[in-house]
Amino acid sequence: MKLYIIVILLAAVIVFALNCLVMPVWLCLGLVAAATVGTIALHGIGSGLTYALRKLINPNAKYFVVSAKEKRFWECLGVRKFKDLLPDLGGIVGFSKAKLVAPKDPEYVEKYLYETCIGEIGHILGALLGYLLLLCMPMKNYWLYIALPGAVVNTFLAILLIIALRYNRHKLAILHKFLTRKKEGGTAE
Repeated sequence: MKLYIIVILLAAVIVFALNCLVMPVWLCLGLVAAATVGTIALHGIGSGLTYALRKLINPNAKYFVVSAKEKRFWECLGVRKFKDLLPDLGGIVGFSKAKLVAPKDPEYVEKYLYETCIGEIGHILGALLGYLLLLCMPMKNYWLYIALPGAVVNTFLAILLIIALRYNRHKLAILHKFLTRKKEGGTAE
């Protein structure tokens, strides 16, 4: 959560400082605050909409499968260093990695896998919806200087969250396979 807040505040301060050069401070402050809050709200709406439509998501679709090669790629990007700094707001919908109920139950791990798929689609939709703010900026050309940087930062943060979800999904899939074999009485290799 720390990284998320730091990036949002840093981006807002930079956008504010640069725009104070071309517009009144009061106007700049209001527009930057509105763009920041609006972008966060639109991302939340995207995530909420995805959760509401979660029954349409097929966690077994080829898109959601994460290969070992992809996992290694995320590791090369340093996912282990930043993934724990990202927010875990899954608790809002009753599922949080901080409070795992039954990590050795294959059905529970399968639900966790499903939640990572929902989260990924939610963050993709939230990133895309962040660009709607470009249509809502009240004054000519301010969308370019204020709303666009907000949407870009929102997209960057969504990408970090998606990387973390996909990285964890690979490990969860291996754990699920292991636990399922173990429960069925087979060899858990």
